[in-house]
Amino acid sequence: MALENAVPEHTCCICLEGLLSSGRQTLPCGHLLHERCVREMRRLGASGRCPLCRTASEELTPVQAIVEQAGSCWVRRSYEECARLARQVLDIDPCNIDMACMLS
Repeated sequence: MALENAVPEHTCCICLEGLLSSGRQTLPCGHLLHERCVREMRRLGASGRCPLCRTASEELTPVQAIVEQAGSCWVRRSYEECARLARQVLDIDPCNIDMACMLS
């Protein structure tokens, strides 16, 4: 049985709680998850794909991948792009010390 069919329609496939409250995020593929679940998925290094249909999405890029991109920008002296990526990481993971240091 496909995972899409195993999860009830108005249920987040990550936490299995209802999606009727606020704080929801619709992925480009159309699937709906809690914003907090998406943020945690990215912070913990998920695949960057929808957990239901496996469609790749930039909105699901793991934090570590963005950190690595920021590091590459720093090495290439693309400081504006590095700062943009660092801010993106801190939006997802405010406790990321590496990116906070990079911006200071």
